[in-house]
Amino acid sequence: MTRQEIIRRCFNRNDSVLELGASYSPIAPKSDGWNVTVVDHASQAELVNKYGALGIKDVDRIEPVDFVWQGAALTQLIPAAMHGTFDGLIASHVGEHLPDLIGFLQDAAVLLKPDGRIALALPDKRVCFDFFQPLTMTGDLLAAHTEARVRHQRRTFFNQAAYFVTNNNKDG
Repeated sequence: MTRQEIIRRCFNRNDSVLELGASYSPIAPKSDGWNVTVVDHASQAELVNKYGALGIKDVDRIEPVDFVWQGAALTQLIPAAMHGTFDGLIASHVGEHLPDLIGFLQDAAVLLKPDGRIALALPDKRVCFDFFQPLTMTGDLLAAHTEARVRHQRRTFFNQAAYFVTNNNKDG
């Protein structure tokens, strides 16, 4: 099975799926017949420009973005009429960018149907640019949620810069 097949194996194309941060590599592309609502940090045009300038070759895979997410709670971004309507949520390499993972999971519970499913793909720090990053502990998640963080702390940015590694000048 491919990485995409593993992530979407508990969904089918008819399910109403919310995909977060699909960027230039969607897991459940509309173009392949998936019933997906796309949430990303920028519009399709902005993503094409951003990743094109970085030399990404697959910018033609970037799909229309339904909702541009800039840090508010997902339940504030997605209209209330759509709450409780999604069969599934896919987020590939998004969780590590969320300042409040617990709040995100609570929002997902509101957006999903009672039997909805979440597929999260998180980087394996043993084999990526985060190799030397300090582990995130449960206490870190609880503190971020208690403080209702919408932005990462400055130490997060320092740690990213200080502990980032490459493999023969390639990320990850």
